[in-house]
Amino acid sequence: MKVAILSFAFLVVAVSGYSMFDDKSITLTTPACPPCECPTTTTTTTTTTTTTTTTKPTIKPDDYCHSCVSSRCNPEGGIDYSIQLSYPGDCSRFCKCDKPNSAIAFNCPGGLHFNRELQLCDWPTASKCSVQSTYEGGCESLIIP
Repeated sequence: MKVAILSFAFLVVAVSGYSMFDDKSITLTTPACPPCECPTTTTTTTTTTTTTTTTKPTIKPDDYCHSCVSSRCNPEGGIDYSIQLSYPGDCSRFCKCDKPNSAIAFNCPGGLHFNRELQLCDWPTASKCSVQSTYEGGCESLIIP
């Protein structure tokens, strides 16, 4: 319940001048609110948090590409990690530079071949990959006659 007290003076203007009456104090009270009879609705929200931990796969020595490919992972101006190169002797694999003079071998998914022009895995007919072409660019010495 809130209570407010107001104090004020009444001033009356008389013909001969001002007259002041005694201060009057007035107490105002606010009645208590009636109990709420409205139906209430409670909304509950449940949040589930899932945490996924991804670990970097361990790279074995045989996952690295041959040095004839890795040597191309050092372009002028520093390493370009977006470079992807043909894997010598296998159209379904490619090499991705990961640090200077180092490239990791990856497999193309589901029967796709590496497309050297677009630097991505593509349909075999669109990739125009041949085993012979995978040796071009410095790995020709790996070709077994």
